Amino acid sequence: MKRLTLLLVLACALVPGTARANSGTFWDWLYGLDPKLTGIGTDIHLGCLAADGKFIEHCEEAWGMRPARSMRIADLKHEIDFRVAYFFEYGHSYPSTNADSIHAWKFMGIYRYRADQHISVGLGGGVMPFYGKGPDGASFDSFTRGIWMPLSVTYAPATKGGNFKKAFFIHTEASFITGGFSPGDFDNRLPKTESKGEWNISVGAGFDLRRRFIGR
Repeated sequence: MKRLTLLLVLACALVPGTARANSGTFWDWLYGLDPKLTGIGTDIHLGCLAADGKFIEHCEEAWGMRPARSMRIADLKHEIDFRVAYFFEYGHSYPSTNADSIHAWKFMGIYRYRADQHISVGLGGGVMPFYGKGPDGASFDSFTRGIWMPLSVTYAPATKGGNFKKAFFIHTEASFITGGFSPGDFDNRLPKTESKGEWNISVGAGFDLRRRFIGR
């Protein structure tokens, strides 16, 4: 119940409801990783530059508090973002743990280069704190892993149509999580064993509402 309540709060806060909302949000699925995680997140745009190096104002709309009246997504070339995302377990990660018992956050700095109005590539790094409960209902010891993302590719197919059609994007990202994971990380009754880092691929979809300014 607590996880569901938190998820609903995040969804209300992050999912854009009007044209003057935050610049966007996304839903992610993490593949090739134990634990199995999915969740919702947003990228806060700290700074944007045009091809000539000029700073672009109103790159971050800040949930409508600073509407991007003068920004055009077609002018954007370089971007620095800060990512905040919440993840939860969507299945049985290990035989010794229950579903929906593992939670994580992702805090990352990201650089993006926009090749054109459809495709952007990026890289970044940060940390992932983990917490939750084991199969006995007791909380396992919280811990944090470092994360390094050498490649992120985002594709936005539409440049015409309604605001939400133009805002839609899909992305895929390759990440390396330091330290790796073992069943003992999520169950205090089991021994904690050292493990190597793990690679994972995430696939997601979302909305970047700044894209409604294409062609304006």
